[in-house]
Amino acid sequence: MTHSMRQRRRLGAPPSVGGAAVTAATTDADKRVHNSTGLGMSANGGWSHIISFSGVYDRTQVMSLVCLAFLRAAGALPRSATFDLELLGGVSAFSLNKIRAAHARFPALHDVDIDVDGEDEKVVPGLQQLLPQLAGFFTSITELNVSYQGLVSFPDLLCALTGLKKLYLNNNKIVALSDAIGDLIKMTCLNVSGNQLTALPDTLGALTGLTALWAHTNKMTTLPDSIAALPKMTTLNLESNTFTTLPKPIVKLTSLTTLHLGGNKLVTLPESIAALTQIKTLTLSGNKFNTLPKSIIKLASLTVLDLSYNQIVTLSDSVAALTALETLDLESNQLVTLPDSVGALTALGELRLYNNKLVTLPDSIAALTALKTLNLRLNELVTLPDSIAALTALKDLDLNSNKFTSFPNAIAKLTKLTKLNLYNNQLVTLPDSIAALTALEILNLDDNELVRLPDSIASLTALEKLHLFSNGLATPQSTAVEAWLTALEAGGCET
Repeated sequence: MTHSMRQRRRLGAPPSVGGAAVTAATTDADKRVHNSTGLGMSANGGWSHIISFSGVYDRTQVMSLVCLAFLRAAGALPRSATFDLELLGGVSAFSLNKIRAAHARFPALHDVDIDVDGEDEKVVPGLQQLLPQLAGFFTSITELNVSYQGLVSFPDLLCALTGLKKLYLNNNKIVALSDAIGDLIKMTCLNVSGNQLTALPDTLGALTGLTALWAHTNKMTTLPDSIAALPKMTTLNLESNTFTTLPKPIVKLTSLTTLHLGGNKLVTLPESIAALTQIKTLTLSGNKFNTLPKSIIKLASLTVLDLSYNQIVTLSDSVAALTALETLDLESNQLVTLPDSVGALTALGELRLYNNKLVTLPDSIAALTALKTLNLRLNELVTLPDSIAALTALKDLDLNSNKFTSFPNAIAKLTKLTKLNLYNNQLVTLPDSIAALTALEILNLDDNELVRLPDSIASLTALEKLHLFSNGLATPQSTAVEAWLTALEAGGCET
C-alpha cells in the first residue's frame, strides 16, 4: 500500500479495490503470475494491476506491461480487467509516452494516484502537462488523487472526466472551484479540504449522487442553497472554517449520519437541526458554546457527541434524552459538576471530562455500567463517590493532575481496570486493597508523595508499564516489593 492510499484512508475515503494483493482464494498459478508481473486478484475476484510510471522502475514496469499484454493476448486476462495508474517521480516526455502506450494496451484504467516516490506532500514536476494527457486518454478514470500538488486553481479540464466518482483535491491552494464541476454527475466523494475556498459553487447541487463531501480547513462562511438537493449525502465535514451560524441547507440533508462542524464560531444551533434524524456522529469541538444546545436533544440517534474545547459551564438535565450516546466528549470546558441526569446515558462506553473544573461527581454515575473509558484528568477532584465501584466494565481510568491525597477506596473494586493514571496528585500511601487490581497493565503514580509501597502491590504481576518517578520512595523497599520490582523488570515491564 502506498503512502497515498494510506492518506486517503485517513481522510475517510475507502481504498481502491484495485490493489496488487493476492487473496486467499487465488491459486498457486495466480500467485506465480503476481510474483512475476505485479498482477493479482482484487477483492471482488477480478484481475487488477497497479501500473507505476517512474524513472527508477522503468525496466520493471515495461516488463510488467509486456507480461500483461502477453496474458491478454493468450486469453488469460479478461477484457473486463481494470487497472490502477500510479505516477511516481514526476512527469517527463518519456513518461507521457508510456501513458499513451499504457492506454493503447489497457484502456480501462480507473484509479489514478499522482505523487512523487510514494510521498503525498511533494509536488509532481510537470503536472500541468500530465492532466490534459489523462483527460484525453483515460476517459474511464473513476478515481483521481491530485492532493498536495500546489494547485492554485481548479483544472477545468478535469471536468472532461465525466466518469469520475472520487476526486481528491485536498491540501492545495485552490481559491475557487469551477462551475463546471457540476458536470461530474457520477461523483460520489469529493475532497476539497485544506485549500483557500471562501465558497462552493451552486452547481455542486447537480451532483445528486454525492455521499461524502470533505471541505474542512478552508475559509467558508456560507454554503450554496443548492447543497440541499443532495439527498444521498451521509458525510459532511466543514470543520475549521469561519461559520458563525449553521448554514440553512444542512438541515435539508436528512440522510446525514456524520456531521463535523468543529473549529468554527458557532454559539448555538437552530431548532431545525432536529430534522437530521439519522445523525450518529456530531462534532462541535472548538466553537463558542457555553451550554448544551437545546436542539441537540432531539437527535435521538446520536452515538458520538463531541463538545470539547468550548466554554460550557453547566450541562443541562436535558442531556438525559440522548440515550443512544456511546461517546461523550466534554474535554476542555468549564464544568464544575455534572447533573444527576447523566446517569440516564446508560449506553456510554467513553466519557471524556479532561481539563474542566470538576470538584465532585454525582452518585448517579453508577448507572453507567457500560463505561470502559473515563477521563477525569486536570480537574479539582479530591475524592470519588463510592458509587463509582458499580462501573465494573471500566478498563481505563485517568485521574491525572487532580488533588487526591488518599487513594479512593472504590477504585479497588474496579477489577477490570487495565490502565490507572494517578500522576501528579498528592498521594502519601496506597491501600492494601490495590492488590485486587490484578488486570492492571499500566499504572502511573509519578509525581506523588509516596514513601513506601504496600507488600500487597506485588499481586500486580500483569504490569507492562509502572511509573513511580518523583516520589519520596525509600530505598530499599520491603523484601516483597523489591522482589516484585525485580521480577517486573525481568519480564520486560517498563519502569
